[in-house]
Amino acid sequence: MEGNLERLRERLLEARAAGKTNLAEVLKEMGISPDNPDILTQLLAQAGLDPAAIGDKGKLIQLITSLSQSLSPGIKENIANLYTHLVQEMGGELPEDLKDFLGEWKEK
Repeated sequence: MEGNLERLRERLLEARAAGKTNLAEVLKEMGISPDNPDILTQLLAQAGLDPAAIGDKGKLIQLITSLSQSLSPGIKENIANLYTHLVQEMGGELPEDLKDFLGEWKEK
């Protein structure tokens, strides 16, 4: 399955309109899972982000910090909780350093 950011956006809107609340299920329907990193790479590139930055922890932290600067602590906490939940729903595990990073968002 090929990653298509616009189709993902449309599918998420359709799911919301239909009352679907299981985001992990919708993402899996679109082929997005920890087992399919190629689709994530395609989606990042379509969003204008450098997929190579994902493999470099330093660059990834800079990217996340840059994108999240203007977010309130409450929004960051919600994002951290959502991401943690999604990873669990998809059967994955968060690396320790990512757990620590998201934990900081939850504490502020």
